[in-house]
Amino acid sequence: IRALKKSPLLSMFWANEVELGWFFKSRYILSLSGYDTGSNFLMAANSNSVVMKESDGWDLFYTNEFRPWEHFIPLELGALDVKEKLDWARSNPSSCKDMIQASQQVCSKFASRINRTEILRNVFSASFQD
Repeated sequence: IRALKKSPLLSMFWANEVELGWFFKSRYILSLSGYDTGSNFLMAANSNSVVMKESDGWDLFYTNEFRPWEHFIPLELGALDVKEKLDWARSNPSSCKDMIQASQQVCSKFASRINRTEILRNVFSASFQD
């Protein structure tokens, strides 16, 4: 990665790294897909920020626990509606606060060692079924 950061063609796309605490100071966090789903989603969902999540078609072990407009603000693929959704979020701080609390409650279920063990057991056993 260091070599890529120094590349004349790619260096303009790199930002200086920031401490993790910076991430949690934001009012809104985008969870955008890259080569797969937005990998920051769970961390963002457990922050004090409302998550604006791009619809990407990926189903993960936690997908069914988070619902659009209840736990996060959905963005269309490509996030072309981000300005519209950000305007909505700024106009509806109470709804955003409710989404933050709802998503933190879901994340607390995943933080439980007992729940994680059960989830992993289910994933493992499902992978061997036809």
